[in-house]
Amino acid sequence: MKHIEILDRSFRRLAFIDNDLEEGIHFVDDNLSTSIESGVYILEMEIPKDTPLTRHVTEGNYITFINRNNLRVLLTITKATDNRNTISIYCEDTSLNLINKVVGKIEEPAQPQNIDFYINHGLENTGWSIGFNESKKKKKLEFSGNETLLARIRNIAKEFEVEFYFEVDLENGKNPDFLLHVVESRIEGSKGFRISSDDSLDTIEREINLDNIVTKLIVRGASIKEEGTTSGSGSLITEDKKKIKQPTAVNFDSSKSSGATAISTSNWNRAWVDKFNMNAADPHYVTGAYIDNFLRTYYSDSPLIGHGSTIKEMSDYFGISVGAAMGVWAKETTFGRASCGGRYNFGCIMWTSSSPFPKKWANDRNWIDPPTIKSGIAAWFKLLRYNYIETGQVKYKDFLNKYSPAFENSQDTFKNLMWGALKSFGYDTTDTVKKSNYSSSNDNPLTLDLSANTGNNTSSNSMTTKHNEMIEKLIKWFQDRKGKVGYSMSSARSGPNYYDCSSAVYSALKYAGFKTKINYLGSTVSLWEDIGPNLLMTEIPRNQARRGDLFLAGGRGAASAGANGHTGVFLDNNTIIHCNYADNGISVTPQQGRSGSPIYCFRLNNKFADVSIGGHISNMPTSSKTELAVQEALKQVGKPYVYGAVGPNSFDCSGLVIYAYNRAGFNIGHRATTYTIAQQKSPFKKISESEARRGDLVICVGGSHVAILLDKPSSGKGVVHAATPQLGVITQKSLMGPIGYYRVTD
Repeated sequence: MKHIEILDRSFRRLAFIDNDLEEGIHFVDDNLSTSIESGVYILEMEIPKDTPLTRHVTEGNYITFINRNNLRVLLTITKATDNRNTISIYCEDTSLNLINKVVGKIEEPAQPQNIDFYINHGLENTGWSIGFNESKKKKKLEFSGNETLLARIRNIAKEFEVEFYFEVDLENGKNPDFLLHVVESRIEGSKGFRISSDDSLDTIEREINLDNIVTKLIVRGASIKEEGTTSGSGSLITEDKKKIKQPTAVNFDSSKSSGATAISTSNWNRAWVDKFNMNAADPHYVTGAYIDNFLRTYYSDSPLIGHGSTIKEMSDYFGISVGAAMGVWAKETTFGRASCGGRYNFGCIMWTSSSPFPKKWANDRNWIDPPTIKSGIAAWFKLLRYNYIETGQVKYKDFLNKYSPAFENSQDTFKNLMWGALKSFGYDTTDTVKKSNYSSSNDNPLTLDLSANTGNNTSSNSMTTKHNEMIEKLIKWFQDRKGKVGYSMSSARSGPNYYDCSSAVYSALKYAGFKTKINYLGSTVSLWEDIGPNLLMTEIPRNQARRGDLFLAGGRGAASAGANGHTGVFLDNNTIIHCNYADNGISVTPQQGRSGSPIYCFRLNNKFADVSIGGHISNMPTSSKTELAVQEALKQVGKPYVYGAVGPNSFDCSGLVIYAYNRAGFNIGHRATTYTIAQQKSPFKKISESEARRGDLVICVGGSHVAILLDKPSSGKGVVHAATPQLGVITQKSLMGPIGYYRVTD
């Protein structure tokens, strides 16, 4: 192999894999194999975590290289296993979207036709077209049944006594051309890849995705400047442009700028560490590489080694000091070397029914069990932000009194290690610069991905960002009218010159997109009727109220009618903006003494959230979760089919299964395919046709397609599935030649 590159899903170069390139991604134990000469390739290798660029080594990205015949090979990373110091990857020849397309019958034409007549019948709307065609024959053929397009092309090729192969003609960074070539003789040796009508992928004795077939890739065009790649001069482009910008500390120990020292707890200062702000800005030299160097030097077996960039990114995103994390992790798990229930539960977080994580029993309680190091890091930063800092425990002393009260533990053991960690990194508690928070309470640590963040201080999680934008629009509606409108409970309350408390809230909700179908500006009574996980908002404790939350005060439910209730929006935990009688319009006031009492607080539900953070799914009966998965799948009907897509905007057949069942609380922790389902890899279990029921899976179309049953197979109610590029996600009465039934287990 030579000239190995990683491409993203848009075929843009992300990085080079090259042991001779100091700043590239390195590899060891590579094993390239093929089942037929110049045929189906499988690549396995180990990637050391010695550069931040390894974050590009993720499932779904492409690896491309030049083979011994000087032809460009394109593989998909189908599995990336995160080990302590390396990433193990398994790659397969890039899949085509042909295999899952189901084609119907072709009636015999009145006159003999060329081969392209029959092939184009199936290629329509797939993005593929015939390239060169060496066949000169004409035939009258009939195809009576349904089959996959790949099977149809093979049958056509047999009838015309030709061979075919696929080519992806790619200009770096642009959409490729997908071509199917028809040739009179086999394509062998140096001429290129081939998959002929008598070649079968299931002869490969490996964990290969049976949806895959062979491609040939030609890459042309000059190098482009992408993050972590080489420019024309060969210099690496910096990653800094994609980091969230945070202020840096003003006061720090400059002697630690060249590297953190070992943690020492001698002569520690209790008063000094008590004053430390958990959201303190980091010294400018505290980077991902700095963190990794500290861990490698003093804790060489820490699983956190190689994840310094993730620690820094998460700390900046949640607006929390790196020092806060290092000090707590030093005490709780010695930087992950000791287990706290779950292996990657670095901050010893207890499991609750609202947790999105699996649970693990240890000693006398359940702990969260994050499946990856990244999710474990994110879980701790989110916990600190929303369970402590947002509720007022900003100083380390206040944080510790809640996190580990003195009656439970000796706080001195926490404080001396926190002091030692802060000192080793050069923090100074006289510094008052604080980080900003760019996260959302709706962020799910299991799926949070900051890899696409840019320097504009916004989250790459578009669903979270969209919700936050709507919150800001809600507040903007009020701010734009502050001091400019009057208060009225008469017919003038609908604006634009007068509002009462509830008509103002409803108008703002409509403007922001939370209540788009409003024919009448409701009241506090109707707001009380819009509380629930699938409605407008969810009730929260008063001490958790933050920017964008709503309040209702006074009478509850119908008792709030007329002047008996009040409502408005929080600007922060202590400040509200509301339309009120006392100020004859919209004003910003303290909550205390102005909102009315008793006060009830509510968080607007994020309808874009990928996974419920409420955690109520975790302890549902399996049957209820299965029904929830079916409902999630049905919600996607009408969305497009895109090969390899796992939602939320598009899907392929297995992607819909992953999305729906993960949303329902099942743990499908890998890129499930028809192959992994048929092999009964957890959480899939083979069942008989008589056992199959609503919510079970059916593998059909010769083993290349999967769908979700809407009832028993004999019921006639059919399935919901991501069908084809033409049809997208649909419900369908027929089962398309079922060959096996499977259940998703809890």
